[in-house]
Amino acid sequence: KENKPHITILYGIKEQKPNIEKITQVLQNHPAMATVDWVGLGKFEAATHDVLFIAIKSDEAAELFRDFNQLYPDNANSHPNYKPHTTLAYLQKGMADKYIEQFGSAFVEQGVKIQWIRFAYNGNLQDFCPVEGTPRE
Repeated sequence: KENKPHITILYGIKEQKPNIEKITQVLQNHPAMATVDWVGLGKFEAATHDVLFIAIKSDEAAELFRDFNQLYPDNANSHPNYKPHTTLAYLQKGMADKYIEQFGSAFVEQGVKIQWIRFAYNGNLQDFCPVEGTPRE
């Protein structure tokens, strides 16, 4: 199971010391990231396992992905189409369908409040308030 549920906006920013002021500016342009909508369960199929996730509907998350991808084009993201989601578990191959069928409707059309936006880079963490986009002390 995923021990730290989260929504990844952009994976693998390679810049050694990202500019917190620029990050703050981008986040301040996206105050609607304070909430997202769950729209069901889904899966990604890997060669050796399934990834069970909650699908997220959020135009704001997609726009935030676009803006961070422009700000940090040197990144390790390998997925051309952004699909916001929260990973729940890594399962044995073929097991995700069972959970999607059994619990999928429990995650439909539910608004979820975002507690903070965490920017992780090179082993460092900086949390931001999702409403104001300002760094948390």
